[in-house]
Amino acid sequence: MAQKESTKQTYSHLRIQEPEIRKKVKITLDLPLLSQIKNQLPDTRPLQQASFKRLQDALQMAGKMQYDLLIRNISTLHNDIRTLCQLGRSHELFDIVKIGITQIIDEGFAHLVNEQEKKQNKDLIKLVQSFWKQHCVRSLRLSEVFQYLENHMIIDFNRHQRLNNEYKMEIDQANSKLTEDSFKIWNIGLQAFSAHFSQSPRGQKIIGQLVDEMIFSLTQNRQMFLDKQTTERANFIPIMDIIKMLIQLDLYQQQFEVKYIEKTQHFFRLQSNQLINKLEIPIYLHKIYDIIENESLIVKLYLNERTLDLTLNTLEQVLIKDHIQQILEKGFAQLVHSSNFETLTLLYNFLLETKLLTNLKTQWVLFIRQEGQALLQSIKFDEKSSTIVAVKKIFELKELTDKILAECFQNKDDFRYAQREGFESFLNVDNSPEQSSNYLAIFIDKLMQKDNVSSKNKQLRRDIKRVKHETIINVFRYLHSKDTFEAFFTKYLSERLIKRKSESWDEEKEFISKLKNECGNLFTQRVEQMFVDIQNSGNLTKEFLDMKKNKDLPLGMEFFVLSSNSWPISKAQNSFILPKQISDITQNYLEYYKNLFKGRTLNWSIDYCSSLVKGNFENGKASYQFEASGVQSLILLAFNNQSKVTMNDIMKQTNIVEDYLKSGFQALASSEIKLLIKESGNPDSMIVGKDDIYALNEQFTSKLKRLNINKAIKSDKNIKEEQKETEDRVKEDRRFQVDAAATKIMKEFKQLPHNDLIKCLYERLNFPIDTAYIKTRIESLIDKDYLKRNVQDSSIYEYVA
Repeated sequence: MAQKESTKQTYSHLRIQEPEIRKKVKITLDLPLLSQIKNQLPDTRPLQQASFKRLQDALQMAGKMQYDLLIRNISTLHNDIRTLCQLGRSHELFDIVKIGITQIIDEGFAHLVNEQEKKQNKDLIKLVQSFWKQHCVRSLRLSEVFQYLENHMIIDFNRHQRLNNEYKMEIDQANSKLTEDSFKIWNIGLQAFSAHFSQSPRGQKIIGQLVDEMIFSLTQNRQMFLDKQTTERANFIPIMDIIKMLIQLDLYQQQFEVKYIEKTQHFFRLQSNQLINKLEIPIYLHKIYDIIENESLIVKLYLNERTLDLTLNTLEQVLIKDHIQQILEKGFAQLVHSSNFETLTLLYNFLLETKLLTNLKTQWVLFIRQEGQALLQSIKFDEKSSTIVAVKKIFELKELTDKILAECFQNKDDFRYAQREGFESFLNVDNSPEQSSNYLAIFIDKLMQKDNVSSKNKQLRRDIKRVKHETIINVFRYLHSKDTFEAFFTKYLSERLIKRKSESWDEEKEFISKLKNECGNLFTQRVEQMFVDIQNSGNLTKEFLDMKKNKDLPLGMEFFVLSSNSWPISKAQNSFILPKQISDITQNYLEYYKNLFKGRTLNWSIDYCSSLVKGNFENGKASYQFEASGVQSLILLAFNNQSKVTMNDIMKQTNIVEDYLKSGFQALASSEIKLLIKESGNPDSMIVGKDDIYALNEQFTSKLKRLNINKAIKSDKNIKEEQKETEDRVKEDRRFQVDAAATKIMKEFKQLPHNDLIKCLYERLNFPIDTAYIKTRIESLIDKDYLKRNVQDSSIYEYVA
């Protein structure tokens, strides 16, 4: 039975197959035939020798700088080179050229050494410059002559390289370092030139002397620049040529650059130490800018550009970094005070380049803080005008620093935060935040008041009016005790509204709207209610006066009904005795109001009362109208019945407290008003005793027919008491806010450790408060059963539902 062939393939095809043996063909040369052909060719050896001779002569011409003769024969020389290369003698010719160039340079270097010894190292720069320029011109001319040889050698070199790579042939160690550049005439000359200056002791010595002379020359030019003497550009040309030579010889960095940077550092360190103590900082900064610009220009034009960064780093170190503390401490404040924005910008750019902006930012904060401290310390407690002047200067400081921030510091956030830190420091840390809030409110009060025609300081008034609302709001943002500001602002606004001192309701409302945008509705709720009360009071007064029984009142009256929750009304004096004509009218109004609003109670306040009092002097020949406070009016009316009065008399007649009367007498007897004359005790003293006698000044005269004398002269004690009363009201408001915030937090978390509750309160409350006060309020909430302590851990609070 026939067996089927296996379908599986054998693996014999995987074996290495023996190559097929081909038949060798033997090639034989008919040497007698080649010899016969060779004998028939002309003999070119004499021509080749002549070509070699002409090319050697060309090398000698180049050595003697006979370039005209060389150029004249250049066509013949090119033909000779082409012929020798085609005949396979290129390598031989190349060796001759290489040796010839080396000999020329050897002779030139020997000549240079001899000339140097003759001149005893004088004009070394010009000698080497001349040697280098001759070499460069010679190399260029020889490159023109032997261009074909260069190309032929490079092509031959590349062909051998390809063959070596293709057949992986070993290359001689001598030929392994060869490149295409090895066959260029310029590089051959440069290599021979470099050998003398980098390898021979004599050449190295010349290079050292050459570098020293160049640096000395550059230093002289630097000194001339500092002395504002003109320097000729031609003086730099030899140096520029030598620099190019050093770069070509690869000696620039090692031999010149290192020493140049060292000398630059040494020279300008000495100069900067002298200049920083001799010049003012603005002049010094512009001087070093000129130095840096000049040195940069020299490097770019005459040295290697890679030296520029090293030079700039060196100059920045010795001119700026080494003196940064002195520059900032001695000059920064001067630059700001003089509004020298150009130099401030220059300083910023310097420190930006040198990565020293942190130092500038620190000085920026310190300057703002010190300026603010000085302004607040200049305030005299008993002089309101000093407060206004100081706050005005704070606003000017804000505007100035804003301008510097925008024009000089590129509106960088870091410097904006630093500006904020400076203002917040002197307003809230160096000074009481409550006091700073009061100062700001006093300034706004003066800003919003009408012009006083009798005021002597007209310029201050004009300066105040120039302050923008935006600037005030910007400074207001820095206050930590904004609730204290709101209390003082409300207090002063109430006086302006009641005493008709406000220059413009529109301006008042515009500013209040800005506060509202800044702090929210709750912040201005009281203030807005005050305007509503004034408007409603006007309507009520009109209705009261329109009643029949009030048509023919002997006095013109206006009543203000003020809600106690919105108006900062003092409770020190709410009961007093008025003259009968006035008291009858006020009693009628009281009955009218009670009939109109059942259940409401009115308490009269002497604080905000004001009157227009007519006074006749010199037996009626002179008549004046006085805008006086309620207390001043009662004092003046007393002189209708008696020629002389004492404070004790007025106290018995009116039942007004002593402090209010003292203030009234002091104002009327002050040197500014002079309506009363003190006849007992020391007439020049402003101290008012109960039994001091005062008489009306019958000789009173004024250019104005209507005078505003509604000015309270308050003692330090009165001022402090008023401030304390306002601050106490703020503390009372804060107490409610702390209690409400603590209760809300505990209701949200149900249970909190003591430290966590304190932290949450600090985050939610927008006014400064100490931990001790918070602890007091927490204990109060525990006593009222809003909170309780955890049974197991007393430091944990729990909310009581």
